[in-house]
Amino acid sequence: PQLMNIQFEQNENGKITKLNINNQPLNLDKTYRIVMSKFASVGGDAYPKLNHLVGYVDTGILEAGVIREYIEKSSPLDIKKFTPQSLFIEAK
Repeated sequence: PQLMNIQFEQNENGKITKLNINNQPLNLDKTYRIVMSKFASVGGDAYPKLNHLVGYVDTGILEAGVIREYIEKSSPLDIKKFTPQSLFIEAK
């Protein structure tokens, strides 16, 4: 999966045993919002379909337009700002 500011640990069976969002433990009393591409939300690449769930909102915003606008406003881009970071927390 492609995630940002989410870290997790999973056991040998694939079950998530620890989940942090923005370096804070998941708070079950809090509501979180997820931003994702329409392609992923409708089940593309075998992702689970989410577009039928209560609370799903299709903003109508296309990813390509957002990326193009960002590049136009931010050029030249500093590639060091886009270095991938690990999603997994080392088990102790």
